[in-house]
Amino acid sequence: MLLEKGKPYGCKPCGLAARDSTRTEAGLPLYGHELAGHFDISPIEAGFPGYVKYHKPFFIGREALLAHDQKRTRELVAGG
Repeated sequence: MLLEKGKPYGCKPCGLAARDSTRTEAGLPLYGHELAGHFDISPIEAGFPGYVKYHKPFFIGREALLAHDQKRTRELVAGG
């Protein structure tokens, strides 16, 4: 139905590669690839400090993430 209604506007189906290109250009992380994963990259190291709300009372991983980030020695920088 979406494709049918969107046809006059040029709406076409696309795959995950299109989503990933758009997401990467916008600088948005995809958990498991740009965050955590094999390299254990924290949101702060990945350049997304605004996504972490340390002040929230229900932040279960707060102490572990703070400890991890206090010892960090790296930071990813997005290209522009």
